[in-house]
Amino acid sequence: MKLINTLLAILSLTLTCQAITWSNLTSTELARIPTAKFADVTRDEIASIPPEACKGFDRTKISNIKAESVTGFNSSHIFNLPSDACVGFNKGQVSSLSPQSGSGFGG
Repeated sequence: MKLINTLLAILSLTLTCQAITWSNLTSTELARIPTAKFADVTRDEIASIPPEACKGFDRTKISNIKAESVTGFNSSHIFNLPSDACVGFNKGQVSSLSPQSGSGFGG
């Protein structure tokens, strides 16, 4: 049991320290990224995420993204967000979205 816990700790540390190639993510891989990583994501990294991968977002990941970084979302990204993930947007983030990207909510 101690070995399993040690291996899980190492795996978690690896995922936390590992560089993320945002442009190659799947929704499953995005879902596995620790929520805290989204506090440092940039506009360009958001913009490079494949729209289909956005299905891996949840409300806590969305709520951790800085308002200036949500400007990287386009309408295809927004369209692919699960509805429960959209609850994570705060006023500052929503006001930072362009009208074009916001049109993805109408999906």
